[in-house]
Order: sequence, then structure tokens, then C-alpha cells
Amino acid sequence: MPAVVAVNRFSADTEAEAALMKSLCEKIEVECITADHWARGGEGAVDLAEALVKTIETTPSQFKPLYSDDLPLWKKAQTIAREIYGADDIIGDQKIRDRFKELQEQGYGHFPICVAKTQYSFTTDPDRKGAPKHHVVPIREVRLSAGAEFIVAICGDIMTMPGLPKIPAANKIDVTPDGRIVGLFYEAIWKNESWAGRVWKFLQSVSAAWECRGHMAAPMTPNRFAFSITPSISV
Repeated sequence: MPAVVAVNRFSADTEAEAALMKSLCEKIEVECITADHWARGGEGAVDLAEALVKTIETTPSQFKPLYSDDLPLWKKAQTIAREIYGADDIIGDQKIRDRFKELQEQGYGHFPICVAKTQYSFTTDPDRKGAPKHHVVPIREVRLSAGAEFIVAICGDIMTMPGLPKIPAANKIDVTPDGRIVGLFYEAIWKNESWAGRVWKFLQSVSAAWECRGHMAAPMTPNRFAFSITPSISV
């Protein structure tokens, strides 16, 4: 399947880094586009969009699914681990194997597998960089997403979104008869500030909350802004 590498440009990125990425991609004959949509909005992603359209229209694709729908669920997870992550196999205790079997027998065997694991490594160990071989992928939990029609295999030490508390903050949010939203936890910082100041303080408050809960390694600084905006909005 043809590919286009999109580099999500951050304010701290250097021209030397962008040039290195481009040269590495050129060696394997893959187009590399720097996307600056974080700073410039849609205008910053025009080059990427045009490159994608060109690739789709001019480069034949031989795409095919990794596995067929009728492959057993356990085999689907095994195929992903071997073909995508370079693993020798998957492992799971009897409870995991029984859950796969139960879902298979309940008529969910045709569902695809969605693997939830660290994004920092092909293994489940975020410190093992590169593309290590001869490892195994441990599955510690299996979840059914019946509405979305897929099975989630939780691998290694990973927290899935949204990570809500026992009592979601949404329970305290309401709209008054005059249309004012109340109960937002960042409501107090939303007064007497410029738009940019409000957004920045809101993101800082979310960053601090995540740091206290152990989900962020360091407090947010301007260079971490782009890393934090997605979870902040999700909250």
C-alpha cells in the first residue's frame, strides 16, 4: 500500500530535523510532507492534502485486510502481533482465553480486533525502542465494544480513554434557563481573561490534574501545548 509520511510540525522543531526526515524518506522513495496545521490551521495542511490526493490518484494500491472476518478472535489478535508488531506470539492466562472463546460463541467472532498498547514500542514495554524481534505480546484484558462492533485487546500497562472517575464531571454540568452553562470545573478561570489567557490557563489546569494522577511525566510548558490539547478538549 502506498504511503505518505506526514510530519506534525511543532514550534520547537528545527529545519535540520525536517531535512533529515525528508532525506530518510527519499532513500526509500516515500514522499515526506511537513504539516504546519497546528500553527496555521487548514492552510498549513494544504501541501499534505494535495500530496495525499496525488498519491491516491496516481499510485496503484494492493491493499487487503490483514485477516478475514471468519478467522477466530484469538487468531486475529495473534496475526496482528506477528505481522504488525514482529512478535513471536501472544500470551494470556486462562481467563483471557476463556473470554475470547465466550465472545466467539456469543456471535461476535466476525468482529475485528482493536489492540490497546503503548505507542512507544512495538512491544508492550515503552522502553524497548526500534523494531525488536522475538518478543511476545501479553493480553491482560479483553473488552467487547458491541456498538462500535470490535473487540479490544488490552496489552501491557496502558490506560484507555476516557479514564473517567466514579462520578463523571458531566453529572455536575447543567444549562440554566437563560442558556448559561454551569458546573464546568474550569469555570472559575474563565472570567476576566483574554481568550488566549483563558485557553492557556484551562490547559494548564488539565495538565496539573493529569500530572497528579500520574498520566503526565512533566508539567505543561509552551512546547508541550500541542501534546496536551487533545486530552484537554476530550475532558
